Amino acid sequence: MKLGRYFWKLFLGNALLLGLVLSASVLLIVREFDRFHLQELTEHLETLAEALAPTVEGKLSPVCTKELDALAKHVGSSEPEGIRITFVTADGLVLGDSQASPASMESHHDRPEIIDALTNGSGACIRWSHTLTRETRYVAMRIGPANAPEGVIRVAMGVNSIGARTKSARELMWTIAILSLAAAVVLALGLARTWSRRIAGITAAAQCISEGDLTARVNTAGKDEVASLAIALNQMRTNLAGQLLTIERQNRMLESLLGRLKDGVVVIDSKAKIILINPAAITMLDIKRDPSELVGEPVEQAISIHELQRMLLARLHQENTEHSPTRSEAAQETQMNLQLAEGRISVIASVTELALPDFEKPISDPDSAVRTSKGRLLTLTDITELAQTIQMKSDFVTNASHQLRTPLSVIRASVETLLSMDLAGDTEASARFIDVLDRHSSRLEAMVADLLSLSRVETPSSHFAPETIDIRAYLAELRARWSDLARNRKIKWDCVAQEACLSHVNPELLTLIMDNLVDNALKFTPEEGSVVASARVADSCQVAIEVCDTGCGIANEEQERVFERFYQAKITSGASSPHTHGVPGTGLGLSIVKHAVTAIGGELELESTVRKGTKITIFLPRST
Repeated sequence: MKLGRYFWKLFLGNALLLGLVLSASVLLIVREFDRFHLQELTEHLETLAEALAPTVEGKLSPVCTKELDALAKHVGSSEPEGIRITFVTADGLVLGDSQASPASMESHHDRPEIIDALTNGSGACIRWSHTLTRETRYVAMRIGPANAPEGVIRVAMGVNSIGARTKSARELMWTIAILSLAAAVVLALGLARTWSRRIAGITAAAQCISEGDLTARVNTAGKDEVASLAIALNQMRTNLAGQLLTIERQNRMLESLLGRLKDGVVVIDSKAKIILINPAAITMLDIKRDPSELVGEPVEQAISIHELQRMLLARLHQENTEHSPTRSEAAQETQMNLQLAEGRISVIASVTELALPDFEKPISDPDSAVRTSKGRLLTLTDITELAQTIQMKSDFVTNASHQLRTPLSVIRASVETLLSMDLAGDTEASARFIDVLDRHSSRLEAMVADLLSLSRVETPSSHFAPETIDIRAYLAELRARWSDLARNRKIKWDCVAQEACLSHVNPELLTLIMDNLVDNALKFTPEEGSVVASARVADSCQVAIEVCDTGCGIANEEQERVFERFYQAKITSGASSPHTHGVPGTGLGLSIVKHAVTAIGGELELESTVRKGTKITIFLPRST
């Protein structure tokens, strides 16, 4: 294999690096060895000084000069390493020296090691010796107490002697270093050959990327050809990862949209297996499993509704037929009722054909069109509210027709009877029929007025501008407006505001609500009964107005229905008011109240007990 620039860069770089590391390591080792040896020698010199201290203690004075000089020369000659021993007084006078004559030596009071010893008890330094004319290691130790020292014992050795003692060790270390450097060169050669195989690593990474594994990444350090290739490969990996991330985001967006759809969506492939189902469909089909668990499951097992199964499977396997599907074949739609745990719902189920990519068949030619297969798309649209609205409208028309027909029939019959009567001869009978005409025409007028009011509060386009209303003043006006009727019916009527409060509502709707509530209360309360309207602050956001009566009350099973149009609660046997003061109701009052309260953004509560009375509370927005 031809060795290129990349190989030589690796080899020379590694060889140089290893050489530098080895040289630095040897230098550090030699330095540490010298330091350790010097420390060991210093400890030896200190030990020698400590051994001489008892011998010279009390003798460091000029009278003992000969004795001390002889002792120094004797001890110095017995040490094989050429150790020098000196005895010095506290004022610097040399009394004895193993390698010189004390008389010829100058005062040592200024020597650093002597000063340190007298001050601290011991001292050491390396400096040039004027007596020996060479670098010397000195160790000094004080004799006597610090406040009255006798003198100093100094022990020294030449630095050359120290180097001679470590020469063999140094030579051994550098021999080892040279051998290690040769081994490092051989190692660098092997590493260069090994690391040059990075091309093989790049090839392997490219293979992984081509197979869809985007976790492999190549080192792009350097400016050579391999680095350029690695950069290009990593860029390709980044682009592919970005495309996959975009696809993943689109899938998540699709899942989010399907999750937010109120319509149920189910997609099956050509083998009648579910490939997509959204939460709305799970709910409508009453399936107690997660959507991810249903993917890949046959539609017959996932959906238990046989009619939907037939719609999805119809003509699914006719992919190879020659005729094109007609519109009726491509789309089917039916309305059905589904029973859920929360209740019964009405849905429109629509099935359409769907062209799906066929991922199981490989594409030999990349430029060819994507192969497709037939599938089915089922959409379930919840029309429960629409069906209820249509039914409510039908019931309303039926009830309204019935309620209007009754007074009209009575009025027509009374008119025909009056036309055939002798009004002058039978004044009593004619007066009775005229009274019937008056009562039923009044009832018909009230019913039309209530229908118009109900229509207005139910119309979405109606706008009721709110105003700030003083509830205490409003209740005072309400009491005055209904006092005459209450007095005529012998009913105790009063309005009470526990505290001053303001509400932000439309005055017209509030009047419509209160008039219907008070009218109902007076209508179903017997003589000597009582009706009270009161107001209080419910909380920081609402004002509560209550209308309480002591009338006949409403049975529990009817309390949910009294707010329906034209529904009139039955008077319970034995109730306190078996009549309505001769004024029949239209059955629309509480329905108007309910819709008007909703229109002003309020809430409504009903509490009633048979033979005890009824309390209706409305909660209105509070104005601060």
